Amino acid sequence: ARPATELRARLEALGCTAPPPPRVLDAWREESAGERFSGTLDGDVTEVATARVSFLGAEETRYVETTGGEIIRLGTPADAPAAPGMRAVRLASASAGPYLACMTDPSIAENFDAVRARMDEAAKNADRAMNDISLVAVSKMQPEPRIAAALELGHRLFGENRVQEAQERWADRRADYPDLELRLVGPLQSNKTGDAVALFDVIETLDREKLAKAIVREADKQGRMPRLYVQINTGEEDQKAGVAPAETAGFVERMRSGYGLAIEGLMCIPPVEEPASLHFALLARLAREAGVEKLSMGMSADYETAVRLGATSVRVGSALFGPRDSG
Repeated sequence: ARPATELRARLEALGCTAPPPPRVLDAWREESAGERFSGTLDGDVTEVATARVSFLGAEETRYVETTGGEIIRLGTPADAPAAPGMRAVRLASASAGPYLACMTDPSIAENFDAVRARMDEAAKNADRAMNDISLVAVSKMQPEPRIAAALELGHRLFGENRVQEAQERWADRRADYPDLELRLVGPLQSNKTGDAVALFDVIETLDREKLAKAIVREADKQGRMPRLYVQINTGEEDQKAGVAPAETAGFVERMRSGYGLAIEGLMCIPPVEEPASLHFALLARLAREAGVEKLSMGMSADYETAVRLGATSVRVGSALFGPRDSG
């Protein structure tokens, strides 16, 4: 086996470091460089595989280079080189216990800590409990290594804007993360309703009766009903979807009585040129009038304000993951 010090150097060159003490499961195991995996690599590939390893008590998929079944390099699936004709396989561990693991982007951990700390401070200032507020990590257009890093931290609540992108990212991960919760926080076209009902645990953008009919039809067909939020267009902007504020209570009542839908909450996206606090306060009032308990409001620029004004979930993207991949 290669010396553990050499393995560690290679991992650090990839930007992988040991988890910080609060998150470490069993520290770095010097003997990990010699751990063996059962299974056979495909074809002529003798040094590359995708394996299952333990990280913080949960199994994760890792890119692994091996020699004679011994680990010599460990990273994420995104680290795998694009060699012509190379096929990777999943191998099962031949021995128990935690394996050498790495954080692909330590800054993600720092970002999550910083956002949670600010949420906690805002909650305390409003005499609220942090446990009553959920952090929805909005992962749209984010590179895979950043999403993997968030999963490694144990985060399981994610928001997506587009059904197709969400399918590509999350459909195959469901089996690996049974406690995963996915929320659709972007507009939903009626012709995508079937896919949305199948994938998402929460749809936050219900805003018209045609969509309600489609959701009911698909829920009956599939035997599962996502939890539902009604999107409110608090700024009454022509370019944005959502129910007008004055129609909120009536719309929620029609969803309940006419379609048998249990509306869990309201959601809004304030106009960028206006103080978000005015719109958050308005959404809170509308929720009380409609008899709705949950409030999805606040994003990277204003989630602290949203927490102070009663948000039960905030949707944070760039503050957690950094700038989106525009490519």
